[in-house]
Amino acid sequence: MIKKGYQVLVLSIILLLIVGYIRIPQYKIHQGFSSCGNNYKYSEVYVIVMKPCDTTTVINNIVEQYRKMNGTPNKLTVKLYHCKSAIFKGEEYYTATFEYPENEVTEAPEVF
Repeated sequence: MIKKGYQVLVLSIILLLIVGYIRIPQYKIHQGFSSCGNNYKYSEVYVIVMKPCDTTTVINNIVEQYRKMNGTPNKLTVKLYHCKSAIFKGEEYYTATFEYPENEVTEAPEVF
């Protein structure tokens, strides 16, 4: 029979692991590149997905966040990776490209 002190210790460790997992962000934007010229702006974003989840939801959240912070480019490519080393190896597991018409392209908002 396990002593009560060990049961409390094991439950405390499990609780800490659960809380730690909950606090991990769903994804982390690792890098972003933008190039512009001739009234055309292209952006590429490299994202590390920290928690397994619905890829479409993650992509939509990233695009929404990117457009709020940086404006809307003519073309936006989002590449998802499982870990940082996969970025350096070029091993993305999902790529989504969005092309926006000229009337939807916006500049980045002003910084206060």
